[in-house]
Amino acid sequence: MLPLCFNRRALLGAAAAMIAAGRAPAEEPLGAEEMRLLVEHGRYLPLLQFTRSMAAANTSMAWMAAQISAMAGDEDAAFNIPAATPLPLRDLTGCFAADAVETIAQAARTRRVVILNEAHNISRCRAFAGVVASRLRQEGFTVFAAETFDNATAAAIGSLNAGAPITPALGWYMADPVYAETVRAARRKGFRFAAYEAKSKQMAGAAPAQQIETREDAEANNFIANILTRDPKARVFVTCGYDHVRKTPDANGQMWFAARLKAKTGIDPLCVSQDWSVPPSDPVPEPPALMAILDDFTPAAPVVVFDRAKAPLHVARPQGSVDIEVIHPRLRPVDGRPGWLARLPGRKRASFALAAAAQASDLIQAIPAGETRAAGAVPSDQYPLKEGAREAVFFLTAGTYEIRLETSDGRSVLGQIKV
Repeated sequence: MLPLCFNRRALLGAAAAMIAAGRAPAEEPLGAEEMRLLVEHGRYLPLLQFTRSMAAANTSMAWMAAQISAMAGDEDAAFNIPAATPLPLRDLTGCFAADAVETIAQAARTRRVVILNEAHNISRCRAFAGVVASRLRQEGFTVFAAETFDNATAAAIGSLNAGAPITPALGWYMADPVYAETVRAARRKGFRFAAYEAKSKQMAGAAPAQQIETREDAEANNFIANILTRDPKARVFVTCGYDHVRKTPDANGQMWFAARLKAKTGIDPLCVSQDWSVPPSDPVPEPPALMAILDDFTPAAPVVVFDRAKAPLHVARPQGSVDIEVIHPRLRPVDGRPGWLARLPGRKRASFALAAAAQASDLIQAIPAGETRAAGAVPSDQYPLKEGAREAVFFLTAGTYEIRLETSDGRSVLGQIKV
């Protein structure tokens, strides 16, 4: 999980503070204006530049800068986070690998709830969530619940279900275009969205040492009230971050969301972890445990490794705490963009000629034409251009897109493309 001083609740608190009416600038938290520009106006560069300027002297800001880098499409910078404790190497003798999506789908056939976690600074986790959601829809799953969906009122989730443009105001992590596209695709496939995040009133009064316990319990209670009680037959796909996926207590005895949901309902969720197993982009070194698996199996697609007893191999979490750990393959870049993005189902290469040479770090964005009326509409794809670039390469699903350029001076519309 993220450090307590920097987690999603802190971000949401900052966002709430920045948009509160009547607040004097001096009362706003540091970075509130930059956050406002993203949430309300879809401007990424101010918050990106602010968090990066603070990251060197502040570990919490380093995590935040990595998250905003992912949202901006800068995958190299998104992996610039504090080094984690190395995971133990596993004996791979007699092990074999199987396709991850089909492994999850087969295991899900007897489950009502599937929970998939993510690392909040890795967009590829969110892309995989979209692929899994699509496959689970074929297995009869109808509800898509996410930690990120705003749960302050019913308005945000109602807007999502009604087809509103995707903006960060509906769910913070959807500021990542990859996540936004996962949600758009799930909506097209007929998923109903549901929120379960803890509400402010549920967290009120919780001492710092009790915040995790209070939040996890509130999430489980909200999940039961918002989803299971309303539709006792619902089959639910859930996305969350890090340890929320654990269905057994951790080493400190802490029960996370999945564990509390299981204890309260008797439902045994299929819990899938992927937060540790995405190969970083160069020059960040691969974790030794992941390197050993990738060197041994050289997968071309996400896989689940099984041990000689034909049980899913556990590397990051103990047996029983999750059911499956997904291993993502190494993939070469395509036209300077992430190889995994280029290979996503339904995405096609689309190029756009630039009238003038790009400046370093200018963000090029492709906004769905039907969502441009929303000032904070999240792009379907965006990334920082290289100095002097005269062409932008996107990977997009079929549709029409408005192409925008965000610079330090603001944002401008360059034209349209049809895919």
